[in-house]
Formats: sequence, structure tokens, C-alpha cells
Amino acid sequence: MNKYTTVFGDLLRPLSRSDFYSAAAGYNADFRVRTFPCYDLFKAMVYGHVCGCFSVREIEASMKANRNRLYHAGLKQPIKRSTFCDALEGKRHDIFRSVFHAIVEKAQAVAGKAKKKFEDPLRIIDASVISLCIQRFDWAKYRKTKGAVKLHLNLDGDNLMPFDAYLTDGKVHDVEQMQNLCQESGVIYCMDRGYVDYKSLYCIELQGSLFVTRMKSNGAYKKICDNPHETDGPVLSDMLIKLTGPKTKTYYPKLLRKIKYHDKETDKTYEFLTNDRGRSAEEIAAIFNVQVEELYDLIPGFGKTLAGDGKYIDSYAKNKAKSDQSDTDNRTENDAEWSVKEYHYTDSKGKPQVKKEYHYGFKAHTICDVGTELPMAYSVTAANADEKKEMIKLLNCPLLSNEARRKIAEHLLLDRGYDSTDMIKAVKSAGIAPVIDIRNCWKDGEETKQYKNTDIVYNYKGDVYYVDDKCENHKMKYEGYDKQKKCLRYSHDGKIYKIYVSHSTPTSSGGMKDCP
Repeated sequence: MNKYTTVFGDLLRPLSRSDFYSAAAGYNADFRVRTFPCYDLFKAMVYGHVCGCFSVREIEASMKANRNRLYHAGLKQPIKRSTFCDALEGKRHDIFRSVFHAIVEKAQAVAGKAKKKFEDPLRIIDASVISLCIQRFDWAKYRKTKGAVKLHLNLDGDNLMPFDAYLTDGKVHDVEQMQNLCQESGVIYCMDRGYVDYKSLYCIELQGSLFVTRMKSNGAYKKICDNPHETDGPVLSDMLIKLTGPKTKTYYPKLLRKIKYHDKETDKTYEFLTNDRGRSAEEIAAIFNVQVEELYDLIPGFGKTLAGDGKYIDSYAKNKAKSDQSDTDNRTENDAEWSVKEYHYTDSKGKPQVKKEYHYGFKAHTICDVGTELPMAYSVTAANADEKKEMIKLLNCPLLSNEARRKIAEHLLLDRGYDSTDMIKAVKSAGIAPVIDIRNCWKDGEETKQYKNTDIVYNYKGDVYYVDDKCENHKMKYEGYDKQKKCLRYSHDGKIYKIYVSHSTPTSSGGMKDCP
């Protein structure tokens, strides 16, 4: 006998109905409920998610429109909006959390025979911001004009399955969820630098687990001893340290292990912080690289569209000469430099003005994924460093160093400060299409330029105008590109003008021919 099923039924098949009923019975959630139990509430929410509904009203309307098909989807009848809202308000979220953990245990039992990357189970801790419309979701507090929620995830690094997850608003810091995510003993927790909170790290130490993270640049410590390592290998240093900060030494009183590792492929140096004293330095570096490399497999479209920028980090230390040794309060910053940033604009009277900003300190250069806002490469230099040269160096970041990763990257978004020939050539040589804002290099007050000895002028944005006998500008209409003659077609007053562009030079300096 042939059996038929639906797509919605296939989505619910991995979920055991008995597990759901036992979770609801544990919290006494279906007591005196006749028409809309917890399992039906779950199916209604899955139905709304699959249909892309944004509100309870849309779920109700969709169910009414598909009344005859609800039976095959496992739903008895359309749900009224008031009943749905009462169920959402009265049911506890612990029921769905218990069902989630039951599914995770079954999935781990099925994948238990998979080969582990390390002796101890690996857990990857990370958080991701999910952008939302603040006008529609006013409860998702993040910024003044932007709403978002943050997904805090504990990922099984061996089987690539979620082990635990929490959803908060976008303002909640990553550290605030560490105690909820790091509750196991006998595992390895791998996390980025945003989770360096010594109180929480010491809790991981006390519960018998290991952690591997990145060392903060401003961490105060003293070296206790050096661990033996190969001098000609990628490990530059391997030492035991003790925190010396007034608060950090009380938060984490035990010794820590600090490893300085140099990646020859990308020419980058990393400093790792861990409480694991048994493994080699190379294995500690491999644990952290697992977190970075698996982002491409876990996040669809990760690394497809990139964005780069630089940001000043002002220093409030004293500005003294490097040869001056009279620093008594340890507030001298010898690595910081001065930098000037100019803003060119036109005032209300039409006069060009220049505004200058002076910065003393450093500059952070980053390349991040546009969709997830996760950083992929960064560097910190003095404030007077050239942004274009540093961005070219960042193109060899770990996630873009091999050919497979560069094939995924399609565009790199940059502002007008990176508009240069060397920058464009460097991005194109990496196999990425540059999207850079046009930099206005014209003189102040110069709005248009005449092209050769014609009646056509253009501005720096690329708009083309025709100048009549009364010296009035008329914007010309773009008619497309002629592939046969390799020229741009513009029209004015019923006439077609062909602009021939030389491929060896920029567009604005190519050959133009007036052909009505």
C-alpha cells in the first residue's frame, strides 16, 4: 500500500511526540487544556516559520486559507488569534528547551561514533547578531535606529551540531551568557577574545574543563617560566604567566599558559591563552583554528561579501619622546603617533571649507563579513599608518589565504579613502571585485570639466551634460553600451552621441567622439 506524506510532516518526523508529551507533563502544561495543547502550539509556530509569517494575524489568515490541507499537515483546524496569543503567554519556554535537549541527545547518540578531533570533546562558543526592523520588532533593543537579537550558541565542534543555545536582545554582551553555555566538565571550550572574562574562565577551571581563547592586548601579567618548544618552528614563545592586574589577579589566581604562534601561510602572529598545560603549543593553535575554519560550513554565504574600514583609537597617555626615560607613573605611550584627518565641504555661502581632526593614538584596520558582521582579519597600527597599505596586507587573512576561500569572496566594500590604483589592483589580484566609493580629487569649487573641444561636460560622479549656446547644462540620457563599436551611447534633443572609451586608461580619460 502506498503511503503519502507532506513536507510539513517530514519536518516534524525527527521530533518524538512522546518526548514532547513527557516534557509538557513534567511542567503540568496541558492541565485542563482541551483544544490547544503544547504540541499543537509547537506545530503552529513551525507552520508560521515555514510560511514566513511575521505575526499571529498572518498565521491565522494562512491557516484559514489552507483549511482543507491542515489535516494532512497534522493540524486539526485553524487556530483563532486569541487562543494562540493566550497559549503563547501562558506556556513556559522550559518545555521547548527540554524538547531541544532531548533532540540533541538523540543526535549525539547517532553521531557518537564519529572521529573526534581531540581527546576531549570540543565545544565552540560564539554569538551572532541577527538584524531586525526596529519599527516592526520594537522589543529587539540594539541601537537607536536598528533592532536586533543575539544568538548565543554552544556548538559541538566534533559533530557540528548545536549543543545549547540562548536568544537575547542585541544589547546583551557575550560574557553574560558564558555561565549558561559553559556548564560541562571534561571538555574543551574554544572562544574568541570577546569572552575573555577571568571570573567566568576561572569557573571553567574549577569545574574541570579546559579553555582556549585569544589574549587581550592590554592584559597585565608577569612571566613565571618558559615551557620547552622548538625554536625553529611556528611557536615563538610558550610560557606560564600570572595575572598582575589589581582585579584580574583576584578573579583568576592560578597560573595560565600563554602561547605566541606565527602562521607562515598568512604571515600573522597570534597569542593564545589557555589553562591546558598537557598539550603541545601546535595542538593548542589547532583548537582555535577549528573555530575559524568551520564558519564557512556553518553559515551560508559566509565570506561572500566583505567590508573593510579603519578606526582611530585615541590614547590618553602622555606624549613624550621615545628617548625620554623620566616616566615615573608609567603613563607614557611610545608606540602612539599623531595623525590628521581632513573633511572637505561647502558651507551655506558656497565657499569651500576644510575641517581638520587631530588624533593621537592608534588605528584599527578590519575586514569583516557583511552578513554576520563577524571580523575575519584585523591589525592595529599607529594612527599615522596608511590605510590602503594595511588593507592590502589584510587581504592575506587566514580565511582568505587559500584559493577555495577566495573563490567564495565576491565583493569587497570600501569607502572613498581607499580609492587608489594600487588598492584596486590588489583586490582584483585576489580574485575579488572591489566596490569603492569615488574619491573627489578635483579642485575646490570645480563642479564640471569640459571634455576636449566638445560641447559636453561631466562631473566627478560620471554624469554627462550637454552645454547649449546659452551656456545651460542639459543632462544627457544614457542609451546603453554598444558592444560592436565599444562605446557608450548618450542622447540629447533626438541626437545620439557616442563616447569611445580606451580600455588601457580610466573611463574619464578615454577617447570621445561626437557622432550625432
